[in-house]
Amino acid sequence: MDYTKIYQICVTLLGSDRVLSKQHQLEEYSTGSSVHIFGLTDKWHYLHPNLKEKYWPDLVVLPETTKHVSSILKLANKEHIPVIAWGGGSNTHGCTLPISGGIVIDLRKMDKIIKIEKETPSVTSQSGISLLELQQELMDKGFCHGSNPGSTPWATLGGSLCCDAHSLAGFKYGTTLDNLIGLEAVMPNGEIIKTKSRYSGGYNLNNLFARSEGTLGIVTEIKIRVHPLPEFTTNIGFAFNTFKDAVETHNAILKKRFSTLGVLLAFDEKSQIYKNENEKNIILMTLEGYQDIVKIEQQHITEIASERRGKNLPKETANVVQDWWTMLVGMSYESAEKQITAKIGPHVWIPINKIYEAYNTYKKLASKHRLSYAGAMCTPTRLSIGVKVDRQSIDEKKRYGSLTREYSAYLIKNGGSIMGAHGCGLAFKNELKAEYGEGFHLMEKIKEAIDPKGIMNPGKIF
Repeated sequence: MDYTKIYQICVTLLGSDRVLSKQHQLEEYSTGSSVHIFGLTDKWHYLHPNLKEKYWPDLVVLPETTKHVSSILKLANKEHIPVIAWGGGSNTHGCTLPISGGIVIDLRKMDKIIKIEKETPSVTSQSGISLLELQQELMDKGFCHGSNPGSTPWATLGGSLCCDAHSLAGFKYGTTLDNLIGLEAVMPNGEIIKTKSRYSGGYNLNNLFARSEGTLGIVTEIKIRVHPLPEFTTNIGFAFNTFKDAVETHNAILKKRFSTLGVLLAFDEKSQIYKNENEKNIILMTLEGYQDIVKIEQQHITEIASERRGKNLPKETANVVQDWWTMLVGMSYESAEKQITAKIGPHVWIPINKIYEAYNTYKKLASKHRLSYAGAMCTPTRLSIGVKVDRQSIDEKKRYGSLTREYSAYLIKNGGSIMGAHGCGLAFKNELKAEYGEGFHLMEKIKEAIDPKGIMNPGKIF
């Protein structure tokens, strides 16, 4: 492929300041990640250690409009050029790694809010806006979008939809997909389509693009429901003698469906957020809504925790629930970027009545595969659990891969999924096939029908 010619065409379409081709400009995209936290944004590499650590795209383009994206896809489709859609670049599972080279379409310049409708209430925005910026704009108007994954500072609206990123506040507000009304997308041949709400007839095309990870087209605009800001918010927490007590309390609270419950997290004694040795096996939560109702439900939740000998945590500890960096990483960015032995593990989904069993199963598998267990966190939508793996040790990575495959088989057998938060990407292609069985072949047929030349994010999911 003569990328000199392709470069000149892209410059004609977008302008020279919107096309990157020099090596130092492409460096960020070669790892698939805008940020580099070992064990968090490179999980794919621990599962597939034979892959290189860097794969270089041939070009990166920075469109500002849907028409720009359409023109690039028409070119790529004609010339059979691989295309990778780029959102915020958190990329835990290798979804944006340009393993076949080609053109990366970085959507972060497409960050405009098109309309906030107070009467609906809803927001329509370009897909490249960060969730944090969108939240700030909505809060100025008295609303919130609710979606609050750990990668909020850099995650984009489009990425959160197309990878179905789960949210720390998802129990109350739902994910981006849960709130989706409609979208605009560019198909592989450059055709632009607009979907309708779920109340329309025909197939639900919104759900087709959700979790598609850029393999069917590129979503350029999204309309979602938004929510009024709560009148009152408080953070509370409890410590327990055992993680089993914490999980049982977590589940008991969920079953009551408290209307004010915004965030609910449980951590075992190995988790890295602890600063006080007396605070182990803890639950942290945020309650929000009308103040009178918050106070009533807080009392009921306290009673549920007390039944299992839960001890109230001081406000300082409870407020950690708003500090996602401490909860997920537990160290400074500089330290996380340099660490060699990292906590690495899946974010899995499992029915809540099996959370504690799944927790124990993983710990037993860690011991079986001679890896050091490193702690767990559970939320209403997932169990995040891991081991310590030396990123320079091929042997440890292979043992981690064996552990993960065995754990995935256990989850499938028990109605769960190893892909509980971040989609499939490169990491879990084999596990996806096992989970869906014959349904996976239907996915392949849909992919072939929509993208017959196979240019959209090749090598991912399929």
